[in-house]
Amino acid sequence: MSRPLGMQHSAAGRAAWRIGLLPVLLTAVALLILAAGVLSLARHLVDASPRPYRAAAAIVLVVVALVQLRVALACWKNRRALHLRAVQAGVFCEWLIVGAVLTYLVLLCLGPDPNLRYLYRAAGVVWYTALLLPLLNVQPNVALPHGRFSLRWTGHVLFFAAVLLVTAEGSTRVYSSLTDNRLPVTFVCRQHTLVPGSEFRGGRVNRLGYWGEEFQTAVPQGVFRVAVLGDETTLSGTSQTNFLVQVQERLPGVQIYNFGVPSAGPREYAALLTHDVLAYRPHLVLTCVSVGDDVTHSLPLPDWFDWQGLYVYQLGAQPAVRRGPASGFMSVAPQPAQADAFLRAAAARIDVCRSPWDDEMRRRWEDALSHLDDIVATCRASGVETALVVVPGRHQVEPQLCQTLCRRQGFSAGELDLELPQRQLGVFAQRRGVPMLDLLPHFRAATGPVYARNQLDWNDEGNGLAAEVIGRWLQRRLAAAIQGGEALTLR
Repeated sequence: MSRPLGMQHSAAGRAAWRIGLLPVLLTAVALLILAAGVLSLARHLVDASPRPYRAAAAIVLVVVALVQLRVALACWKNRRALHLRAVQAGVFCEWLIVGAVLTYLVLLCLGPDPNLRYLYRAAGVVWYTALLLPLLNVQPNVALPHGRFSLRWTGHVLFFAAVLLVTAEGSTRVYSSLTDNRLPVTFVCRQHTLVPGSEFRGGRVNRLGYWGEEFQTAVPQGVFRVAVLGDETTLSGTSQTNFLVQVQERLPGVQIYNFGVPSAGPREYAALLTHDVLAYRPHLVLTCVSVGDDVTHSLPLPDWFDWQGLYVYQLGAQPAVRRGPASGFMSVAPQPAQADAFLRAAAARIDVCRSPWDDEMRRRWEDALSHLDDIVATCRASGVETALVVVPGRHQVEPQLCQTLCRRQGFSAGELDLELPQRQLGVFAQRRGVPMLDLLPHFRAATGPVYARNQLDWNDEGNGLAAEVIGRWLQRRLAAAIQGGEALTLR
């Protein structure tokens, strides 16, 4: 049964309109790719430290864009004879998605390398151009060959597999975002915890990868549990001299769980609070903020071209990713380093006191305070008290070292404001109503050295001083609650 003449004309008009629009779309896409290639090549030429693969990928983009312009011109000249089937457009989209996913999987095998993104763009454009050739047919009344039956079904199978992978990854990312799961950060934390069951500086590491006794969910009667978040500062000394161990010995009725992770920072503290700390029902969360590196440094998260950057992988591999602390963090008491290596490590931390801030340091402060704000909000939402302990950098305590670092970094004395980090954190704590203990004045007043030779770690005297100051500070605030068995309230 034939369709009415009007309907045939209408369908023919819509088909002609789509075919006439195709060369325009092809030209627009080709021009965008050409512009991207030229811009990327220009950036490569003026970059002081050129990135691998960028120049080659830019050249590929330019060449392929010129080929696409030639195809678009041919389509425009032969637009009256151009024949395009809807089913062919569907096959084109299927193989386009398959190519994007397969290319990404191949480059994952070559990674991890963030510069592989340039190769991915170039490979995607080449794949797209190759798919244009069988899609276009400029001979009238000749159907475009689709290949054999097995080839078509191979395309369908690969397409659905690609969609399944993309859907699984996308769903995991959406879930992580909606639930504030911080999955990548938690995954990185798991990689930097200590080795479960191993010996660390004279003590055992529990099954979760934290230094000390096995954590228990139940809180004993009459005990106030303090959970401590921090970096390697909380792991200083030995199992007998560590300041948190000494604080617990000084305060009967107080139980301290050390959730310290080497090289961690405020971002990691916020993630650990949600995933690990709150499960053990602490009365108080004490966050040790290290001025030296909590603002200036952060753990790198897995890149897009790293298998470990996939949320699906992170979710499935979480129970098995505890592989020990970052390289260079010793499981025994640290030995004195070479003076030059120590000065290099210390110089990297002095920027936090430089005034005025540059854009990078301002961004780092904003990020750090944002994560500390998350910690405060999470604790209050869970009915848990929270407080800050500000750990000074060694350059803030030792004037001679500070002068040496200034010379190495090319700073003048007037460019440094040594109390700037403490003031910034003090303003934050005051605005949020959070108790804060600053160790800087106490360490400056010490009569002897509080740092190990050529180390950023505290020596036994430094651990003892920190234990004394923190112990007295906690005792004043917890005395009434501990003796009376009342609800914990910091003042």
